[in-house]
Amino acid sequence: MATANGLNGTHSEKPEYDAIVVGAGFAGLRIIHELRNLGLKYKVFEAGTGVGGTWYWNRYQSNRERLTGELVPCFSYFDRYPGARTDSQSWVYIMNFSKELNAEWSWTEKYPRQPEVLEYLNYVADKFDMKKDVQFSTRVQSCHYDKSNNIWTITTDKGERSTCKYFISASGILSIGRQLPFRGVKNFKGESYRSFAWPKDQVSFIGKRVGVIGTGATGLQIIPEVAQSAKELTVFQR
Repeated sequence: MATANGLNGTHSEKPEYDAIVVGAGFAGLRIIHELRNLGLKYKVFEAGTGVGGTWYWNRYQSNRERLTGELVPCFSYFDRYPGARTDSQSWVYIMNFSKELNAEWSWTEKYPRQPEVLEYLNYVADKFDMKKDVQFSTRVQSCHYDKSNNIWTITTDKGERSTCKYFISASGILSIGRQLPFRGVKNFKGESYRSFAWPKDQVSFIGKRVGVIGTGATGLQIIPEVAQSAKELTVFQR
């Protein structure tokens, strides 16, 4: 096993892996397939306890899971924000490297809901035995590049250090929710929900005045669902 010291740039001649990948969503799973085809030695780190990326994280997480990374199974409709689904047609969400896979899988909707997309990614990972190559519940804390030796040193939250020639980030941009940037938010006394941390228990908007902030893809999915039961709905757009 190669050793590395990311602080002073001292390495053994050969890195431990050809490539290290961060993330096991759509991009991460596809990268696993490509690295296998190239015959490279690789390792994948994933912060969650399962594959799926954005489609894994956009579901209810208990405080226990957020703190420990332990997966709390949840597959009911109310485990995710109302209307959570793709904003592109289902054919966009396919792995096109396998004709057999495409023949086996059929989407049930033109714009699949979150549970079906997550189910698809687990199906892909299981069919091609990809999960064995992923180290789950592991966050990358630092990446150090030694230019003189052309070697990356990757450090995780578990204290592990791994070296590689190619560092590939497949962590995406949609897995971490944005905190509200408004003054006075903490003084609001009513109910408040964030799409990326939706409560597990069913939320009722019947007879309530509701405000939705944002009209991106998520907002446009939530708005019609809330409008069905809310007494009054106001949409705020910058």
